[in-house]
Amino acid sequence: MADNNGIMNDESNPRAPGGILMLLRTARFVSGAGLIAAVFYSLLFSLTFSNRLRIQHNRDLYRHEVFEVQDAVYYPRSGEDSESYWFKGLVAGNQERFIPEFAEGADVECREDLLSLYPAGTKLNVLYNPRETETIIQDETLRVLQYFPGFWEKEERLRSQLFRIVAIPAPLALCFYLAFRSLHKRTLSSHLLEKDRID
Repeated sequence: MADNNGIMNDESNPRAPGGILMLLRTARFVSGAGLIAAVFYSLLFSLTFSNRLRIQHNRDLYRHEVFEVQDAVYYPRSGEDSESYWFKGLVAGNQERFIPEFAEGADVECREDLLSLYPAGTKLNVLYNPRETETIIQDETLRVLQYFPGFWEKEERLRSQLFRIVAIPAPLALCFYLAFRSLHKRTLSSHLLEKDRID
């Protein structure tokens, strides 16, 4: 059926009120799904970002030490759990765990692979904070950090990148969702009022 302007007044015509409502309803659904995806995406990096903030906050508590490798531990991937590994050794006379950052392409599939890269007795420069937790968080041990020139500059860059990932997608997706929801409600109310006036 056509109105006085010759526009088909049904949802198959995107210019008709019903068609506009259908488009806005679809946009609201898509933006809602995008919001959920953005939240989960941000959560994936939240622990790593939290580690960066924690390291920066306790920066003055870290001191330069040497980690002497004694042994290595390797757990292969199992079900949904990813592989995990670390070295056991001494730092300032204390038994500690250390998870190194290997160069890209390093092939680590067992304990022997780890010890081939860093044999027992190897001494590595580290930053040590004995006040930190011994718990491994997101494949990181915050007590013993691998030190190299430019470490703090790299941490700052990584912290900035993670901030953008954690802090921007979800609020931006929320703004789109709220905008489409509000527009849909206003358009629906206007459509119903117009329909009542015509009736």
